[in-house]
Amino acid sequence: MTDKLKAKIFDFDPSGNLKRTIGRLGDSIDELVRPKGIAVDRDSRIWVIDAGASLSLSAWSTEVAKKYDPQGRLLLFFGRPGNEPGNMNLPAKIIVDYDHVDLFKRYAVRGADIKFLVFVSNQYGPAKVNVYGFGEFPVADKPREATQTRPVERGPPAESVRPVEPSPTAVAPEPGQQTSEAQRLQQTKTVADLYYQSMDLYRAGRLEEARAGFVKVIASGLIPPPMEETLKGYIKDIDGRLARNRGGSR
Repeated sequence: MTDKLKAKIFDFDPSGNLKRTIGRLGDSIDELVRPKGIAVDRDSRIWVIDAGASLSLSAWSTEVAKKYDPQGRLLLFFGRPGNEPGNMNLPAKIIVDYDHVDLFKRYAVRGADIKFLVFVSNQYGPAKVNVYGFGEFPVADKPREATQTRPVERGPPAESVRPVEPSPTAVAPEPGQQTSEAQRLQQTKTVADLYYQSMDLYRAGRLEEARAGFVKVIASGLIPPPMEETLKGYIKDIDGRLARNRGGSR
């Protein structure tokens, strides 16, 4: 269950005994402002909506969905405030759904293998329900246009939304340069490798190295727009943490 006032998730066993708490109030992406809706998927991963907004906290870190592994470690965040496709506007509820994937496959990027859906309700804005698709995304391509829903591809972890398998120095082709299918797939593989390595660095606290990797992934031009927005969120988080660290060391 979530506690909005304490900004925590409480995990109880079947007898009602408290096992642990997850999260704390704060402005980093692994902290919470106003947790509301919560769900657990088939792999015991925890999905929670952080719906709050605080003048004392950075606005981009609120109005997002977050996913934790069974041990309570943050794996992924997605959404962010706004009224564009994929954004959230005072979200309230989250549902993980395995039964209606076929209804939304036509909105996914070409070549995507959607495994399950995540529904998020919004209390304000033009889109009252956002639908996100999770699975395997072997082809880097732009999503097709949809009226109110568009699948969002991955954030952090390897287990949920993997781009493609990968090697660390991804480079986009030179302007006007023709690339074969094999070359394009290798470039995509390289970008994905750099993405995962950068995520590992981010989790390990090696922020400057992680930031450099995220910047290269974005610059490659081989990732879809929703993933690019997610990585920009990580870069913003890193910049804020580095600035606070430099301020504290003076």
